This record gives sequence, C-alpha cells and structure tokens, in this order.
Amino acid sequence: MMAASASSKKDRSSVLEKVDRRLSVDPTIPLTATILTYKIVQSHVEYVIRVQRGPNPDDSWDVERRYSDFAALNQALQISGVQVNLPPKRMFGNTDKQFVTERQQGLQEYLNIIAKHPFIAASLDLKLFLDPHNYSDKCHEIALRNVSMFFRSNPEWAIVESKKNIGWRINKHYYLIGSKGDGFKYKRILTWIEPGPDFCVPERELEYLLKILVDLKHPNILSPLSATYNGTGLLVTREFCPKGSLRDYMHKSGPQHYLKSCCPTSPLDLGLIKTYGYQVLCVMEYLLSKGFVLGHITSGNVMIIDYGLCKVSDLENCLAGLPVFHRTFLLELRKVQGAEAEAVYSFGHLLYEMAYGRILETATIEALPPYPAVDSNLGTLLMSLLSVAGVKALPKISDLVSHLFFAGQLPLTEKPSLKVPSRLKEFLVSMRDKVDARLQEDQRKLSHFLRMSKAHDSLMSEEEKKKRRKKMRKQMTQEADQTLAEAYPTSKLTKQLSVPSSSAPTNRPSSKASSKTSSASTASTAPKSPSTSKSPSTTKSPSTPSVPAPPTTQAPEPTPPPAKTGERGALLNSIESFAKGKLKKTVTKDRSGPFL
Repeated sequence: MMAASASSKKDRSSVLEKVDRRLSVDPTIPLTATILTYKIVQSHVEYVIRVQRGPNPDDSWDVERRYSDFAALNQALQISGVQVNLPPKRMFGNTDKQFVTERQQGLQEYLNIIAKHPFIAASLDLKLFLDPHNYSDKCHEIALRNVSMFFRSNPEWAIVESKKNIGWRINKHYYLIGSKGDGFKYKRILTWIEPGPDFCVPERELEYLLKILVDLKHPNILSPLSATYNGTGLLVTREFCPKGSLRDYMHKSGPQHYLKSCCPTSPLDLGLIKTYGYQVLCVMEYLLSKGFVLGHITSGNVMIIDYGLCKVSDLENCLAGLPVFHRTFLLELRKVQGAEAEAVYSFGHLLYEMAYGRILETATIEALPPYPAVDSNLGTLLMSLLSVAGVKALPKISDLVSHLFFAGQLPLTEKPSLKVPSRLKEFLVSMRDKVDARLQEDQRKLSHFLRMSKAHDSLMSEEEKKKRRKKMRKQMTQEADQTLAEAYPTSKLTKQLSVPSSSAPTNRPSSKASSKTSSASTASTAPKSPSTSKSPSTTKSPSTPSVPAPPTTQAPEPTPPPAKTGERGALLNSIESFAKGKLKKTVTKDRSGPFL
C-alpha cells in the first residue's frame, strides 16, 4: 500500500511539473516535424523525428515513433474529416529497406499536411505525439480535480456531461452542469482555465477584474454568472447556449467536437453576415472605449442566442494570459501593432469565415476566391482587412462601424454598463504593453531567422554555386600569374611563349647550330667586325700598321638573366631542336655468352 501510494504521488508530481511547463509554452506556436532516419528494433521500425517549435532551430528535440503510433494518431484525427493519406499497413516485409524508405516519405507528407491546419495543429493528440515532454494526457483529470472545489461551495450543482472538446484550447476545459433542485433543467457551462504564457495579473487585481466582468451589461456580450481564481486557475460559469457558437451554427449543429468544424461548409446569408458582423463591432467599440480591449475574435467565441442575435463570450481569456488564435499570423505581420489593430485583423478573419464557409489558413490574401461570389462592398472590406497592402494600414474600429457594408443596421436598444476604475484601467494598459512586448520580440526573432534562412538558401542555390566557382577560378588564375611574375621578374621567356613580339630579332639557331652547347651558341650570336675576321687567302701587309678595331655600333647586350633562367632557356632550346633521326646508330656487342 505504501509503495502504491508513493508511486501515485510520484506520477502526480510528474504530471504537475508538465502542467507548470505548459503554462510557459505558447500552444499557438506551430510545431514542425522532420523524419531524420529510422532504426530497426526487435523486428519493428522506429522513426526518429526532429521536432522544432517556431523558427528557432535551437528549440528542437527528437522523438521516436513507430508506425502504430502514426496509425493511432490518424485514427484520433479522423473526426476532423480532413482527407490525409496515411501509408498503408503491411503484414510482411516491414523491415525491407526500400519499403521503409518509401513509407518514411509517405509519413513525412502526412506530418506536413496535418501540421499546417490550424485546428489540427492545436489538438492535444498531435501535441502528445510531437511534444510529450510538455503535454500530458492526464490534463483532464487535473482539471476535474480543480473543478470539484466549485461543487464543495455550491452543492446544489452537479456535472451533467463533460464538454472537453468543444474548444480548441488545451488549457480550457468545459463541463455542462445542472441544478439538482429542478431536475437539471436549468443548465450552465462551467469552464476551468489554466493561465497562459501572458498571464501577469496579481491575484488581488484579478479578483477585481473578474467581478467587473460579472457585472458587465451589454446586449451583445455573454457575461459570466460567476468567476473566481483559486491560485492555479480560473473557474467561470455562464449560461448554456443550446444553439452553440457561430461556427457550430454554420455547420448546422449544436455544441460539438471542434475538429468537426475543420471541413468547409456553406457560407452565411449576406444579411446575417451584416447583422452578426455589426453586433461584434459594437462590442469591440464599446470595450475599447472603456479601456478593455477585446482581441479574441473568432467564430467559436461568438454565441448564437437566436436568429439574428449573437453574443460575444470568453472575455476572461485576456485576463488569463491566453494568446489569441491568430497570433501565429500576427508574427508575420510586423505592421500590425497595438491591441486595436490586432482585434481588427481578427475581425477580418471572422468576416472571411462567414463569407466563404471556411477559415483562412494564411496570414494574408492576394485576391478574393472566385467562388462563392460576394457582395462588392463586402469584398472591398475584406481586402482592406486581409490583403497584403491592407494589413499595412488597418482601419480603426470606428471606421468599420460606419462602413458602407454595415449601412442600415439598427443601433443598440439597451444601454450597456461597464465601470472600470481608473487604477484598473492603468493596470490593463500595462498588462497589454507586456503582451505587445512579447509579440514584438517574437516578431523580431522570426524576421531574423527568416533572413538567415533566405541567405542560406541563396548561398546554396545552383546559380550562386556557379558564380562562386567562376570567381574562385578567376582568383586562382590571378594568383598564379602574380606568383610567376614575382619568380621571374626580368625574364622575357613568358612573353616570348605567350605573345611573340614582331620587333624581336629572329636569330633563333638552326637545327644544326642548336645541337651545340649553350656557351657556343651564345658566343656565335655575338657580332664581329669585318676587319677582325681573316680570310684564308689573304695575308697581313708588313708596311701597314695594325689598326685597332673600331668600337661596335650595335646596342649592348641586355643584362643576362639569372642562372635558373639561362638553364631553362637552354633546356627549352634543346627540347625544340631534338631530332630523333640524327641519333647515331649503335652496335651492341653481346659479351654475355661464354668465350671458347
């Protein structure tokens, strides 16, 4: 018993450590997986996967997964309806080299596809598959343990059903609760929220802010009925909406597993797009005027109360330090600065989803999709919010409220009420500044890594390789010429061999004269005076005194080259004048035999 108790405490502490680590990990940062190699262990194949969080290659680790692990992951993601081809199973020959290589390529394509989809990338199943060090499959048990504290102080309520998968956030857990007094007819949604990486609110101020949210009155805001903080997370209760969120309404279902909303559906009618869009804008404008900026604008946070009436919920997300759903896209858009600009950008994604029946999986758009055709005013509004040029200068919320597309919408009939003390307003501003500072730092890091990656790809391209090889050959040629010039500074041999000069004397020795020694050939090239030469038939006259030879008028010989140059010239002349036919015939005397 004691051993079992110690083991359970150890497991519980390990899980809690993972929870503490997950609080500092941003789940919106995408994970990229690359299969490096494989190894055969006990007649089965294990694939070594390099996982990287964000653009920083230093934030990476390796995990080992078998094909059965891939099959289990694929089975868990089948509910999404996304068509992804997993390599088929094979009964025999699983360790064949060619088969394993082909399967590795197929598994890599599978990982690339599921990692790109925003909803699938945020799922707990994929997080456990790629990052088991920071995520645990026992997180729902931990949440249920914390939720039980609510029922201790409210014994009239009980859990009716667990709704853990109606939201995409891993650190938010939903439970449908009911009142025991009326036979569970009156139902609420109880939410347990673990603080996120941007959580920086002291407990005292957080209690005040949660009380303000409970007292908030607005015709298009679904305020919490109760909200408390117990030191490890937030407990929030609100009314249950049977029609579900706007995303559920578009998929013609009630509250369901969020992965079922991955596939496209029919877009909303133009009238409902105007109505719901205008109501969300009124909420954004009112909260901004009170210093309480709303950035969590998604179709999952807009609840459908009735036809033509929606309410925005989950305002406590910013207080819990949870990052916005579109934060990954905001990292690419350095021009989108400030809480209002981020909220406007998220509103653009909401409009796009209502107009086309699917989420936008990229940060910006080059042009609107051709189908289905949208209203011209709606198209202009979408381009101003999501195009490459539009995100550089996003409009204000007040400009969107007065946009031509929302013309004719009825103003608010009920007067909203929200009282935020000035001290808490300043605290909200400082809290928002910290969130913006972290976003800007991540934007700077991403921009740096993208520049480095672009420079590396440019250096490794074939065109750049050819340029570098050409430049290297040219540099080596110049260095060789310079070395030769330094070794033979006064030699004319290089010039004679490369570019023959027309003014140089053509007194190259003939084939006969070249067979002489270098000293004789040098002496024969020296000019002689006619008076010094003696004919064999003439004799010297006794009466005529000898007259000394006049000085020669020919230009003096240039300075003789160094010894190495002369020897080299003589060697070249000897090689050029070599004639095989002039070799003397030799007679071999065989003296190897015995003599008698």
